[in-house]
Amino acid sequence: MQNPTFKEIVSTKNAKITNADGKTRYLKNKNKLLNSFDGCNGVKTGFTDDAGRCLVSSAERDGMDVVCVVLNCGLMFEECSRFMQEAFASYKLYDLTKFYNLPSEIAVTNGRQESVKIGTFGEYLYPLTDSEKESVQIKYELVKSLEAPIEKGQEVGKVEIYVGKDLHFSEKIFTIESVRRNSLWQKLFDVLTEW
Repeated sequence: MQNPTFKEIVSTKNAKITNADGKTRYLKNKNKLLNSFDGCNGVKTGFTDDAGRCLVSSAERDGMDVVCVVLNCGLMFEECSRFMQEAFASYKLYDLTKFYNLPSEIAVTNGRQESVKIGTFGEYLYPLTDSEKESVQIKYELVKSLEAPIEKGQEVGKVEIYVGKDLHFSEKIFTIESVRRNSLWQKLFDVLTEW
């Protein structure tokens, strides 16, 4: 479903195609959920004697994708609809990096300014139930201060996201600006550079 061409094909309800010899054919998707389930965008019905009636279904709501697979299922459309509805009712998609309580800056010694701004560059989207959301824990490892000069993009720590006891995501914390050293020679260099 991450392939745009595939996604377009499996979400198409009806299509009209013309063969090389000029004959026109009309195709209809047998996936009834495309018309009856809010957000349904695919995927494929199937049947063999051994496997029975099978369906891979997919739907997207509020940025969250749900995929359901049923095998040898007589009521395949009804069952997929029920399972996907339960998933959307039970889970919401969160950017867990929004749960950070990261300081916006850390102290700088011997710098032209007393602190440097810090941040992260990641985004981590994950579906959670209400109880799982309550179990999210954020752990930080962060230096207390830095000595100038400091380069933009300098690593200063890391942050980890746990859901319950399970580590789900980890990323580095960086400086998001540079800080020059506060010295007589640096001031003289700055004046000469500007001149």
